[in-house]
Amino acid sequence: MDPSLLALLRCPFCGTALTLVDSLPVQRDSDRIMSAVLGCACCAYPVVAGIPVIIAGDRERAAMNAIEAGQHGQALDLMLDLDAPRRAAFQALVARGEAATYREALDILSPDAEGTYFVYRLSDPTFVTASAVLRAVAETPGSLQGWIVDVCGGAGHLTRLLGELRGSGPGGTIVADLYYWKLWLATRMTAPGAHAVCCDGNDPLPFTRGLASLVVLSDAFPYIWRRRALAEELMRLLG
Repeated sequence: MDPSLLALLRCPFCGTALTLVDSLPVQRDSDRIMSAVLGCACCAYPVVAGIPVIIAGDRERAAMNAIEAGQHGQALDLMLDLDAPRRAAFQALVARGEAATYREALDILSPDAEGTYFVYRLSDPTFVTASAVLRAVAETPGSLQGWIVDVCGGAGHLTRLLGELRGSGPGGTIVADLYYWKLWLATRMTAPGAHAVCCDGNDPLPFTRGLASLVVLSDAFPYIWRRRALAEELMRLLG
């Protein structure tokens, strides 16, 4: 997690800024925060493998306990929720570094129909349509300046396109999703230049008001229970 992302995060429940809990172990890679606990006035949240998880649940609490004990690898295992055979396969995959493939990662992280869907995501009609719309939107001056947020962005396919359209400059591209494994896949393979935040679209989005020049939500809106509240949240994020 880049420090610039930390400055944008807010607790979805009390709305206050999140800061590092300095009394607990913090693992860094250069200036990036890879493993830590974030806190506010009411809650605490883990950062696991560079991804802040702004959800207050039992699994997240267990991940924080692992981080507190200095067991950063165990925190990742908890968030990926892999059984013993898949955990061993995942560790072997990570050990291969850049030689590991996207298809192999999906076979471990999502060995079901959704994994197959992500294999062919770039040719899916909804992706083709959404990417055409975003390319048209990119022609509007100022629409891709600063921060861009891809809400319910899954494994980051549209996030990757948004990053390419955005180019360089202040800000960045953020992919937000409920499922941690999708974000791990996005930041490692699909859209490695993007920032990621694990959060629930049924709760207030964990970002400061007016941070974004563009907010995207493709495909997932029918799966949200509190659609009206999420629509309000998407507008709140726009600067």
